[in-house]
Formats: sequence, C-alpha cells, structure tokens
Amino acid sequence: MKRLDGMRIVVTGGTTGIGFAAAQRFIEEGARVMITGQDKGRVDSAARALGHATVGVVADQGQAASASVLAGRAADHFGRLDGLFLNAGIAYLSPTESEEEARIDRQMAVNVKGPFLTVQAMLPIIEDGSAIVATTSVVGQIAMPGMAAYSAT
Repeated sequence: MKRLDGMRIVVTGGTTGIGFAAAQRFIEEGARVMITGQDKGRVDSAARALGHATVGVVADQGQAASASVLAGRAADHFGRLDGLFLNAGIAYLSPTESEEEARIDRQMAVNVKGPFLTVQAMLPIIEDGSAIVATTSVVGQIAMPGMAAYSAT
C-alpha cells in the first residue's frame, strides 16, 4: 500500500516546476490529482504526462471567480479533498523604479489573494484532518535584484 492511496489532491500551478513535480510524487504515492494552470495547452500536456490519475483544469488564480469554479470542478470530480497544494504563482523581474502598477497588482492577485480565495472556496469539500500546503519563495527571506514587488507577495 502506498502512503497516499485513494487520496484526492488539488495542485494549483501544477503544469511545470515544483507543482508538476509535487503532482507526480503524489501520484507515485497513490493519490488522484487535479492540476491547474492558466494555459490550456500546458494544462493538457501536463495532465497527459502525469497519466490517468490526473485531471487538468484551466484556472487563473488571480481571478476570484476561478476559485469558485475550481472548487466546483473538484467537488464534481472527487466529491471531497484530502489535500490542497497551493503552488500557483507569478513573478516579474523589474527594477523597482520602473515597475508598473498593473504588474504589481497581477502579482498580488495571483500570489496573495488567489491562494486565500482558493482555500476559502475549497473549505466546504476538504475532509477533516486534510493538509493545506502553500509554496513560498526564497525571495521572502533573501533580497534579489529586480524582485521587490514579487518579494512583497
């Protein structure tokens, strides 16, 4: 028996990098996984690569309506959830003096507001004793040139 046999997990930002690797590991351990991403082509490609235990959903974590839609899709597909891995995030590299307000707003929406609203929308379907894990970034601890707005998120 694998450690996550039968568990149902949603991974936001699951099409590449840490999110994809986490989804892959969850599946290896027996979980069924729903991944999200903003780009349909990448979502479909990642879901195919992860295999039959995966379903992909196009969702923009920077849009409040996406959290409700995602929760509805998860409820329809899984019924209940055993885990939520909040990994969706964006970063724009830009010097502080020339950063644009729209890009700051977008990072705040995806990296701060999005995870909160996603948890809020998912709470009704999360089983007692389940795990909610949020990926963070090293730039919250270590300054990096051109990453001031991202660091704030």
